[in-house]
Amino acid sequence: MVDSTKMSTFTPSLQIGSMNQYQTIYKVSGVTNEAAAVESLQKTGAAMVGYDCVKGHHDFVEMISSRAGIIPDYSSLGSRSKSDQVLRVGIFQNDMPQSIVTRIYNDQLDYVQLDGSESPVMIDNLRRTLVPDVCSRIGIIKTLAVRTREDVLEYNTYEACVDMFLFNIVVDHDPNDKVGLLAQLQLLDAYNGHTPFMVGVVDANIVSHLPFIDHPQFKGYDVSYHSLQK
Repeated sequence: MVDSTKMSTFTPSLQIGSMNQYQTIYKVSGVTNEAAAVESLQKTGAAMVGYDCVKGHHDFVEMISSRAGIIPDYSSLGSRSKSDQVLRVGIFQNDMPQSIVTRIYNDQLDYVQLDGSESPVMIDNLRRTLVPDVCSRIGIIKTLAVRTREDVLEYNTYEACVDMFLFNIVVDHDPNDKVGLLAQLQLLDAYNGHTPFMVGVVDANIVSHLPFIDHPQFKGYDVSYHSLQK
């Protein structure tokens, strides 16, 4: 699957401007406001931006309190304008379904990304709760942390109930270790699924040094918004 002899020619469907060193970036995570979403789109041509909805995380996107018990809190992201064309992804981890539903409605999310130990049953129930009563459709991304081949094979548990996978490459000690990343990317040879996937590598600036991933379902890399500021 991983061909280290050629660089990726993947172009995000929403690429803006000419190709650049970020040409294989499909999603930017850790975005906290609309301005950052527009910046990410302009810099990378990313198709998706990820908003962290996990309380306690550094980039947690808070709801704005209505200060009234009978009136629900509302989104801090504001209305969708310049970044309408980029897909909004809410990132969750073992959250209550009702909390996820609220964020989807208030933040006008296109996708939810589940980073925890959510089960296929929970995912199916979440989708049934949402569609069509809350929204006409919702995309669901399941994150799998990849340290071993067995971690990749976990996709078999979820393929029937999700729309995309995020294989988060885990490299001990230094997440920007190119040799370690290349070794871990080889583990993706175990993926024989039919569901689109992204690969999480944290640092946007290392993407141009990574090999082409020769798989028809490969969408691109998921990187940290903070790495775009370096």
